Amino acid sequence: MSSPHTFRAIIEDDQFEDGRQAYHAYCPALPRCHTWGYTYEEAQANIREAVSLYLEDMLEAGEEIPTDSSARAAESESSSVMVTV
Repeated sequence: MSSPHTFRAIIEDDQFEDGRQAYHAYCPALPRCHTWGYTYEEAQANIREAVSLYLEDMLEAGEEIPTDSSARAAESESSSVMVTV
């Protein structure tokens, strides 16, 4: 990718069917860009990778990369992280 892109990602507590702790991560500006992790840190790393792959697919398909106007508001939400790829 030619220039960095920043997106807001949400990481929320979740759990497996058997009750074990998990974390669900998604990027609201990129529909269907979801992932999870066993820990918060794993979910954070996984959403960075998911966003990067999502954007690569968009570029290969000739689609325009969207801008995330809500990225500036991420600091105010405790479950939000910034993803720059």
